[in-house]
Amino acid sequence: MNELNQIRYDRMKSDFQNAVIPEPDPSTPIEIDPKALLTFVVWGDPQLFSASVDRSIRFAAACRDLKNINGKLDALILAGDIAELGMECEYKFAAELINDCSDHYDRFFAVPGNHDIRIRKFERQYQIFKHFVQTVDGGFFGGKTKYFYSYDYDCCK
Repeated sequence: MNELNQIRYDRMKSDFQNAVIPEPDPSTPIEIDPKALLTFVVWGDPQLFSASVDRSIRFAAACRDLKNINGKLDALILAGDIAELGMECEYKFAAELINDCSDHYDRFFAVPGNHDIRIRKFERQYQIFKHFVQTVDGGFFGGKTKYFYSYDYDCCK
């Protein structure tokens, strides 16, 4: 991580440490249906950003909600726009929050959104996003050479 990213990451951590994050109510645990063939949670658009601690608080609260699950999900899925600017510091912060609840899911999948790829050269951003997914406990990165879009497949045209 370069110096600018480190400064922004330190700022995110500092702002976040002073925040009050609501704890999940232990009297109302989230039950997993034991008959379910597949259990997962999908979140989208957290857009973590060094200039907005509110987004980090909401994302951290969602991660803490996972700790209130009785059992373990098959997967946690982030559906795009994890970071506001696609910066390493934003992904590092997201990975730390997600890893804090990793004992409540088996696999982690993430799909990039426009905020994740819009301001960087594609190959560089591909590597940053791939590194993010791989630093999350249970992270799975399926693409070998590129992102996959619906227009890549005949069935989605």
